Amino acid sequence: MNGKEHLLFGYLAGVVLAVGAQILIGFQGVKQNLALIPIIYVFTLLPDIDHKMSSITWNFFAIAFSLLLVGLVKNWNNFLVLGTIFFGLTVVAATLFKHRGITHSVVWVFFSPFLLLLLDKYITITPFLLIVAGVSYWVHLICDGIPLKVSFKSWSGSYDNKFRIM
Repeated sequence: MNGKEHLLFGYLAGVVLAVGAQILIGFQGVKQNLALIPIIYVFTLLPDIDHKMSSITWNFFAIAFSLLLVGLVKNWNNFLVLGTIFFGLTVVAATLFKHRGITHSVVWVFFSPFLLLLLDKYITITPFLLIVAGVSYWVHLICDGIPLKVSFKSWSGSYDNKFRIM
């Protein structure tokens, strides 16, 4: 499945979650709803950060470079730290992990939303945003055909393909 198809399913799931949250717990506010757009984008594509040619890998390199550049020019340490983290995570994932290995495991479905906490100084991270991030990540795995019972053995890059959607 390519990035556009992943994004289609990710945004569909995000809209369902957002509408459901509006009905169940009330309006979340404009900032929280606007924050869904980049969160769904990033977390729907994030499992493919272990692929050197994926769009999310190159997006993260661009983000890291931009943060480092602004941090150096403006002497903003927060941007330097974030840029270094983005760059380091991207290099490690793209070079050390096999495609559809560790980043396509259930462990990362639960771990990855907490990456949002790095942005807590810039936007209020609510449990709702963490849930949307986790669901977006999970949608990618389901669309790739990763079975729900993925174990630690899947980190080697092999998995059972019988639940494939597309």
